[in-house]
Amino acid sequence: MYFWRTPTHFRLPMKYRLLFFFLWGFLPFYLTPVLRAQTPDTTLRTPERPRIGLVLSGGGAKGMAHIGVLKVLEEVGIRPDFITGTSMGSIIGGLYAIGYRADSLERLILDQNWSEVLSDRMPLQNVIFEEKPFFENQLAEFDIGNWQFKVPSGLNQGQQISKLLSRLTLPAMEESDFRKFPIPFVCNGSDMISGKSVVLEEGDLAKAMRTSMAIPTVFTPIRSEEQVLVDGGLVHNFAVREIVDMGADIVIGVYTGRQKAAPEHMDGLSDVLLQSFFLMGIEDAEKQMDLIDIYIEPDLRNYSASQFYEADSIMYMGELAARRALPQLRQLADSLRQYAIPSEVPALESPDPLVIHRVDVQGNERLTGYEITGRFDIRMAKPITVDDIDAGIDRLFGTNAFEKVTYRVQREGDRNFLTLDVQEKSQAILKAAINYDSYHEAGFLLGLIRRNLWLPASRLVVVTKLADNYRLNANYLKYVSRNQRASLAAEFRVNRDELPFYQKGITVQEFKLTESVFDVGWQYRFGHNVLFSTGVQRERLVFQPRSGIDPGFRKLVFTNHLVYGGLDINSLDRNIFPRRGVQMQARGKLVNNSRFRLTEPNVNIPFNPDTLFSFDPYFKLSLQLNSFIPVHSKASIVFRTFAGYIWNPKDNFVDFFLVGAPERLGQRHIPFLGLEANEQVAAAAFGGSLGWQQFVSRALMFRLETNFGFFQSPDNLQIPRDRNIPLWGFGATIGYQSFLGPITLTFSLPLKTDGTVQPGVKSFLSIGHRF
Repeated sequence: MYFWRTPTHFRLPMKYRLLFFFLWGFLPFYLTPVLRAQTPDTTLRTPERPRIGLVLSGGGAKGMAHIGVLKVLEEVGIRPDFITGTSMGSIIGGLYAIGYRADSLERLILDQNWSEVLSDRMPLQNVIFEEKPFFENQLAEFDIGNWQFKVPSGLNQGQQISKLLSRLTLPAMEESDFRKFPIPFVCNGSDMISGKSVVLEEGDLAKAMRTSMAIPTVFTPIRSEEQVLVDGGLVHNFAVREIVDMGADIVIGVYTGRQKAAPEHMDGLSDVLLQSFFLMGIEDAEKQMDLIDIYIEPDLRNYSASQFYEADSIMYMGELAARRALPQLRQLADSLRQYAIPSEVPALESPDPLVIHRVDVQGNERLTGYEITGRFDIRMAKPITVDDIDAGIDRLFGTNAFEKVTYRVQREGDRNFLTLDVQEKSQAILKAAINYDSYHEAGFLLGLIRRNLWLPASRLVVVTKLADNYRLNANYLKYVSRNQRASLAAEFRVNRDELPFYQKGITVQEFKLTESVFDVGWQYRFGHNVLFSTGVQRERLVFQPRSGIDPGFRKLVFTNHLVYGGLDINSLDRNIFPRRGVQMQARGKLVNNSRFRLTEPNVNIPFNPDTLFSFDPYFKLSLQLNSFIPVHSKASIVFRTFAGYIWNPKDNFVDFFLVGAPERLGQRHIPFLGLEANEQVAAAAFGGSLGWQQFVSRALMFRLETNFGFFQSPDNLQIPRDRNIPLWGFGATIGYQSFLGPITLTFSLPLKTDGTVQPGVKSFLSIGHRF
């Protein structure tokens, strides 16, 4: 949609203004002889070219249509002298003002993953290893700083869009006055305190853009001492007055915002809320129309403000609308050719690479600047790239200690300094989730994260699952290097499991196993995804019979002391239903000083601990690896392998692995399709699996998988059984990402049915998060 507007106020209609400028351009040629005769000493003034203003409205994803309009303006040779923008129009307009052209903006828009850009999410592989288990892995999160519960706003801080805008606006690092850009530019926000529109014309361009598009209910507002600024479209979605005030003689307006809705279209809560939010902006835009000379409105009725994935089509609709206005645009372009072509100010160049001489930190309250710059970890006084800066921002945000981290680069003389603007998370956060699975049954998960407790650069994590088979884990970590890669850690964990023993697929004995571990160690992180650890442990295992054959005691207690080394890798793209990456855990342990205590022995049952148990030192090695190899955006090949072996000279019961169920249920556990949870107890285990994972939608996936394994069982607690067992199994899993967390249902079948395992289809249901 386009039209020429004839203003009703003091401004001349555009056709008369064009005639005026035309006559003014040629009149001196006719009057020159007369003027020279009458005033021979007077210097002639060159007529000025009328200045063109371009106004770009907001509209969310629909604002991408502005790029299609810019493409047509470039085609006919119209270069605006001023630009104003609101919300999405501020981003397109601001980037165009500093030198981006329509084709580069088009490529930029199409290259983005908008679901990530418009969120606070980041790929799990960018989160530091220590924080991965807790990243986006909870049902609810509460700020309990100062021991007061605060429910989070649920709004996006705009971390990823802010990082992208800082990168794109880096060419403007030396100019803080937007009116001095190659094309003078201003944008606007809405002040929630005064209810008025606020012109943003200086400072950090990236922050101004982020302010102008701070959509209520989506993004958090931008706060200052006296103002709370949100999306400029709420009050003033069409900044036409500002373009006239800047000096525009002819105004081209492109409107992609909301219109007043018909009553029949106001039947949903979202419709009512959006219309109420933007009603003032809609009415204000209508009042601005009389100041516009060429009005272009793309037909975007079939698109919503959130359909960023339709970028290509939306930009094309903008181009179509501009082409319908080609006669008027060409007439305007032709009328401008009579004037001298104004010298074009060159586009601002991106300083990539650049040298940073100083890093400042602002916004921090509890973390010191020393800690923050240590985590940022970029080279000083040496050339670095924008990618290096982005990686440093990701390192900071990936610590999970910040709500938001942004930056700005400025120049002082011949030196560049970078300012980090951080917004810290609360020093105490409570995470909560519910969880059910066929093994642990229903439970409630609580996680407490407390930073800088007792010591600086430290973190305490306490996680518990309240259920019949309970879990408790408390971990205290103290970083000991400036870049916070090396750390000392102390951990206590306790968990209870069911330990069944089978004969010919039938449960003949079941124990309750309570395991507690105290661990003190040192660890070093390589990048984000690799962790080496070493330390000492004391573990205590308590066996209590629950049913079946009487083992000859009421309680058996093992106590072990050991040293260990471990290597962990986690490059998965997310915790829930990963599509790519590798997860590996490798452990080596030297166990010594084993001892046991027996209570209430049954004198009628012979029990010789020297025969059943070993108290000699032994080695234990274990490896589990899961790999997701993407075939395309919705499918991955799943490859897994596992290995475990216990070097025990007496070859009797001393340590073990628990095998069965499709998910890992504990530290000793090895998942295996076709077996119930803990159906096999093994002293040696080798095997792997191969599968195909397919996503039907963003939230729904299914997986087909087959696995094989070779297991060697110990002589455990007087239960005779097969020592060497080769097994095959097959399973099908369907998974759905719900508001409660992931839901998975797996059906599996053992392919070996000679009586060593339970025959028939096994099912395993899991609901909710795990951390």
